[in-house]
Amino acid sequence: MVGRVCAVSVALLPLSASASDLVEVPADRVELRATSSSTEGESQVLYLNRCDGGVTVSEGVDDARTDRSSLVDGAVRLPAFPFSDATWTQTVTHTREIFTRFNVFVTDVDPGLANHDEVFVCGDPALLGGGDDLGGLAPFTCSGPIRNAVAFVFAERIGDRPRVLAETIAHEAAHAWGLDHAVLCTDAMSYLECGDKEFVNQAAPCGENTERPCTCERESQNSAAHLLALFGPGPGQAPPETSGGCSAAPRGTRGPIGPGAAALLGLLAVAYRTRARGIR
Repeated sequence: MVGRVCAVSVALLPLSASASDLVEVPADRVELRATSSSTEGESQVLYLNRCDGGVTVSEGVDDARTDRSSLVDGAVRLPAFPFSDATWTQTVTHTREIFTRFNVFVTDVDPGLANHDEVFVCGDPALLGGGDDLGGLAPFTCSGPIRNAVAFVFAERIGDRPRVLAETIAHEAAHAWGLDHAVLCTDAMSYLECGDKEFVNQAAPCGENTERPCTCERESQNSAAHLLALFGPGPGQAPPETSGGCSAAPRGTRGPIGPGAAALLGLLAVAYRTRARGIR
């Protein structure tokens, strides 16, 4: 009998998405974290890269330390963040606010070869083969959070909107950490529109515009509980009581599984194509 657990580090995949909504890549193109990504007292580092002077991202196993991405074929040159320093500062500030409840350190200073996850905040979706409605792109697996993950937020498509840029950054980073889309308007993982978004401490159904089953046998999703389980509360933040979102771990596992098991099972990493908000 499989034990019941809350917010296990298993990733999710939208069953009802069309072929244009996601891209499947082999599991050997990402490295998986076998345990919680943060050790006691150590923050998870999320680097926001504004692509100063232009940045080249190369094909390979996701590795933010060397700018390699499982979502890139060959190499792609990303142009610099197209908006003002003031817009960038506001974007970073909003991103920090969204993650303040969690032990996630948001920085726009390159951590170099230290382990970290990275979001490139620049460029246009066409550079990665996406359509005009694509606001971001991130790797995603059904076996655990991705180590040194690389995600993309297409600033040229989203526009000079710091809050929306920040919410898209949070959305894409959280896909790499195992969160699905949610049908809960105020949640950072939701496509629905109703004002500012955050990671909500509430069990919510999975889906885009309408409800659908969550994958990996999760019954519902509590995005705040999931991130708290991965990273713990932020500095000075008391861990809240979580509201639902518990579900059985996948059959045959208890919690996240390691990269060797993932390869043996032939699990796939899935890249979410996130629609740019406000674009029709």
